[in-house]
Amino acid sequence: MNYKDYTIEDFIKDDLFVKWAKNADHESGEFWEKWIQNNPAKRKDILQAKHIVQNLELAYTPELQEEDYLEMFEKIFKEDHSHTIAFEEEQEKSFLQNYKKIAAVLLPLLLAFAGAYLIVENFENLGKEKITATELLEKSTPKGMKSTLTLGDGTTVKLNAESSLKFSRFFEGETRKVFLTGEAFFDVTENPAKPFIVVVNDIEAKVLGTSFNINSYEGVEISLVTGKLKVSNQEGNSFILKPNDRITYKKTGEVVKDKFDPKEVVAWKNGTILFQEDDFRTILNKLERWYGVTFILKPGLSFKEKFTGRFQDESLENVLKGMKISFNFKYKIDGKIVTLTHENK
Repeated sequence: MNYKDYTIEDFIKDDLFVKWAKNADHESGEFWEKWIQNNPAKRKDILQAKHIVQNLELAYTPELQEEDYLEMFEKIFKEDHSHTIAFEEEQEKSFLQNYKKIAAVLLPLLLAFAGAYLIVENFENLGKEKITATELLEKSTPKGMKSTLTLGDGTTVKLNAESSLKFSRFFEGETRKVFLTGEAFFDVTENPAKPFIVVVNDIEAKVLGTSFNINSYEGVEISLVTGKLKVSNQEGNSFILKPNDRITYKKTGEVVKDKFDPKEVVAWKNGTILFQEDDFRTILNKLERWYGVTFILKPGLSFKEKFTGRFQDESLENVLKGMKISFNFKYKIDGKIVTLTHENK
């Protein structure tokens, strides 16, 4: 498989690419993120092919002829021409010129799946409304999973486990606003004319082009890696962050601004689970999110000690082996259930 030689049509027909474009999981997200970084010349084709795939939903089975499918493609591409989403103007122009060629390639796929519902204007017999520019999409990751997504402006977001992001497909208007729950790392595409805003709880982080991490599992912790960031809350208090600055809004209401080590804060996105003088309950919460498990503690367990440790791409069993030396417990892993008992029982 040599993706460097792929055309837009080839990408559309590729199972791995379609999986990533429709609903990226950890594996496909990691693969395509690295592939695009290593092959910037193909970025234009990738974005165009991804846009086509994302505008197809196998949710309706109209009885249409080939001419109808071609007409539907023409309408959707003409509509897209009125929106500036993930492509530059010259990309859209070349895309429109080739829509019939792309439609011809997609046609067998559509017929094979007994038709498709396309987001088009003035095509009322399909029985669904088209997605508007203001409608928010949502991407969520369950416990034990992480995912990477690329927004319409080219911004990349890596979502940690048990997190979700709401965002607009088109980013029309004066800002690019998204809504986060959980933890994510943002690498924002620079656009001084349209600030990028992340809303988490009642706090806004406003950027022009930068990379930063937001953790809202316990309170809200915002850590700036590159660029410049303005953070404010509903009370009107604001802070300007520079690289390696961190602002923490604790549940008690206390606000702390300090420095941080980027290698530690964003270790999670590189497959490293990190504990820094964490208490036992904090550790179990992290492990439940990271591995998608549930812990059951038997009577007699009481841990007051703190634990510091770093585990790179380790299995849950290896992590527990490392911890039991400090906490003196026994463990039993049964699928997604982990039972802990005291070592002496």
